[in-house]
Amino acid sequence: MTSFDTPKQDTALNYLWWVVSIMLITLGLMCIKDGWLATIPLVIIGTVINPKSYDHILQKINLSDPINLRMGITLITLVSATYTYFNHSESIAIEREAEIVRQKQEHQAQLRAQAEEEKRLRAEKSAADFKANKVQIISSLETAIDSRNIAEAKRLIDSYKEFSKDEDISRLVVKYDNAIKEINNRMRANELHQRLRTIQPSDYIDAISFYKELSILEPSDPSYKEKAARFTAIEQQKRVADLEEAGKMAERKAEREAEKLRIKQIESQFSSWSGAHRNLEKLIKAAMNDPDSFDHVETTYIDLGDRIRVHTKFRGKNAYGGVVLDSTTAEFDLSGNFIREIN
Repeated sequence: MTSFDTPKQDTALNYLWWVVSIMLITLGLMCIKDGWLATIPLVIIGTVINPKSYDHILQKINLSDPINLRMGITLITLVSATYTYFNHSESIAIEREAEIVRQKQEHQAQLRAQAEEEKRLRAEKSAADFKANKVQIISSLETAIDSRNIAEAKRLIDSYKEFSKDEDISRLVVKYDNAIKEINNRMRANELHQRLRTIQPSDYIDAISFYKELSILEPSDPSYKEKAARFTAIEQQKRVADLEEAGKMAERKAEREAEKLRIKQIESQFSSWSGAHRNLEKLIKAAMNDPDSFDHVETTYIDLGDRIRVHTKFRGKNAYGGVVLDSTTAEFDLSGNFIREIN
């Protein structure tokens, strides 16, 4: 006890160290399962720092009560024990995980070995059963196939498939496969007949496909090939008719476009403001005594196919200065070039 400690303080401090000691020992014991390396320093230091042990040690080495040393030892122990605990617990966890993986692998190996053994025993039993009852097995399998009892036939084939090299089994496996193919073909043929009953008359392509497939599924019926050929001919005729109609539509469209261009070419010869034919107006003015007196009245035209005939009424001054109403008619090509005057 230092010169500054009172008996009351010393008693309280001892109680505190007893609590710390018990806590360290308890903590160490709790670490045994997951990190037992941390248990050793915690239990040792917890035992050393309790007041009774610590005072006895100090008396043996003839030292005073260095409280700071005990606190330092406790703190260092806690830090090192914590570090040791986490490292050791992590190592234990890794070891446990490895042990679990190893046990799992051993269990799987045992299961595989057990399965192989069971397979071997079944094979031996099946071989003995097949050898003893071959005639009955072959008869049952052939009866199942002939009666189209596919489930029973499959069960027997699966049970004795390891004897596929046996001549009788091999022959019946081929027979079974042919029976399955026949059943599937019959089901497909029924489906095609059902679809043909509901097919639209215009669905030539589907009808051709269905009848061609039926001719393969049921080759004994020649009507399927005949119907497929008939529908093929109808489809070809329809295709030709469609192509011809498409060609006619294209021609009509080209004619309409050409007509639009032709009308546009003709209309471009006339003034959009007065309606006068521009080139005819120039010819009229060139022949007038007073071109400035030209006054357009009305212009009409007749479409003659490769040319137009234009008739224009106009007013203008004559040689005496009087304003008179006159008219003229002339023909122009589609580009507006003058052809001739019509008297």
